[in-house]
Amino acid sequence: ADAASSGRIKMSGGKGNWNTRYLHADGLFQDGAPKLLQKLLDAALAADAGPAGWNLLVQAQKHGRLNPRVIEHHVVTSGGTLSDKYHFDEGSLVTIDVMLSKPKEDFQGGSFCTSEGVGEYEVHDFCQGDALLFVSHKFHFVQHVISGQREVLVIELWEGQAPRCNHRCQQNWGRCGLE
Repeated sequence: ADAASSGRIKMSGGKGNWNTRYLHADGLFQDGAPKLLQKLLDAALAADAGPAGWNLLVQAQKHGRLNPRVIEHHVVTSGGTLSDKYHFDEGSLVTIDVMLSKPKEDFQGGSFCTSEGVGEYEVHDFCQGDALLFVSHKFHFVQHVISGQREVLVIELWEGQAPRCNHRCQQNWGRCGLE
């Protein structure tokens, strides 16, 4: 049996055909794909430290406190959307989105956008295998998926312990209050 059917991964029913699998549960992704995880963490650290970087991660990394907060697999089908134009990943530092599907082949619609001012937004090209890295407090949203299935890997980095719980943890340190 795979991890999802054995109960190790919780499927969270989302709004409008948006479902989330928590791949960090019980260390599943960390143990199953450590090289991929390290490659994505290295990319985030390089982007953060680069000339146009944010310098949000260096101190947490230096002190051994930088960890994935969540590692999620988003599965979005027709009608699914993250329509809140003021959504952000509260409590996290940097978010990494990796497109797993082929836009315009596997799904139509579902563009990733960032809010760029009052009533203004930017659509970001996001092809299969691409990673988008952005500060977690940046407002972002996903337009309606018109047809097909859109799949994205999402990793949020924070200054806190690496949770192994089967949800989006809110507590940086100590025992999770939802366990």
